[in-house]
Amino acid sequence: MQAVLLDFWGTMVYPSISIEEYMRKRVKYLRNVLNKFGYKHSFNRVYKELLKTREISNKIRNFTFLEVTVIGEVIIFAERLGIEAEEDLLKELSSAYMRPYYLFTKPAPYLIDFIKWVYEKGLLLGLVSNTMYGKATKRVLKKLGLRRYFKAIALSDEIGFRKPHKKIFMHALRRLRVRADRSIMIGDEFCDIYGAKKIGLRAVQYIGFRNENIGLEDFQAKSFKEVKEYIKALLSTA
Repeated sequence: MQAVLLDFWGTMVYPSISIEEYMRKRVKYLRNVLNKFGYKHSFNRVYKELLKTREISNKIRNFTFLEVTVIGEVIIFAERLGIEAEEDLLKELSSAYMRPYYLFTKPAPYLIDFIKWVYEKGLLLGLVSNTMYGKATKRVLKKLGLRRYFKAIALSDEIGFRKPHKKIFMHALRRLRVRADRSIMIGDEFCDIYGAKKIGLRAVQYIGFRNENIGLEDFQAKSFKEVKEYIKALLSTA
């Protein structure tokens, strides 16, 4: 084995508060921007339209495997509120939308030790993640002190295609210059496992933030300690 690919949200990092509180923070920040520009909407109305925006955006993603960026979601959100938003408003709404991601995100237990161990073993590290705003993911990665360990970063809003589409995985593998059958993907969702297996990667389902019943994975792990032991076993039999 030569390379380890990781998903980001739900695998490497989680919200540090409940999902309900995370969404309420997002609504609060969005309302502050709307108020600044003279649009007065109740908390409940903004919350309702935010949820509907997420639903519409995810339908587009699931049917096309193409990414809807944060600016795309914000345009849908503004339209649902009856606002023909200009550039300045869209930029501030986008910033407000991403703010909880910066403020209320924490690393998974033992993640940093695991990343350093993989790096010290001489394995290549790649990040393969579905993202609305890749710059935010890179910023969080840097904040955690992990950016320097990753030789390849494949983010869906930058590439255009989302997992499980093969193009996002192949982008990372090409950057790492490794074959799929010499690499392993670690992720928490069906798109991670299915997409990886479809092109010949080994796949570890990380049971952390989510616990989907997938059934295609080579191994399930509830901590990065378990992932480390699994990789150790693979290396010992190589």
